[in-house]
Amino acid sequence: LILGQLAKNTGINKVCYVEIDQNKIDFLRQNGFELYDANCDYKFDCAIEGTGGSSALATLLGAVKPFSEIVLMGNPAKDMNLTQKQYWHILRGELKLLGTWNSLYNDKVNDWKNAIEYIASGKINLSNLITHRVELDKTFDALKMMRDRKEFFCKVMIENER
Repeated sequence: LILGQLAKNTGINKVCYVEIDQNKIDFLRQNGFELYDANCDYKFDCAIEGTGGSSALATLLGAVKPFSEIVLMGNPAKDMNLTQKQYWHILRGELKLLGTWNSLYNDKVNDWKNAIEYIASGKINLSNLITHRVELDKTFDALKMMRDRKEFFCKVMIENER
């Protein structure tokens, strides 16, 4: 969602998501994003896989134009699998698969500084991603809720009395 905001606010004219969970779909739409329709004719120049799931990657393979790039940033919870047909689609479409890990923080590139600048300029709005606010003494309950996925959440803020 953060990357989608950044893309929209830096000139990308169409940002779509692939999602199957209805709560997440509703949340995406509430935040001004649309769902990718695999039956449409529209194809993208670039796609980002952020779930670490084989089915999301398979959908993205069909959503991009030839010679496009797919950035892989999702952390898979289990093996990622490609069918022979999907693999051939990568070869025949001459697609580029690029991996990325976390962030850069060194003397030349500082993603954290960039992130702060984007937030300060309003290119990224984090407040609409906070679905839960809990007091410090309820932290354990909030962590259990997230671990057990007892309800939908995006970002959970733990607040301390000031």
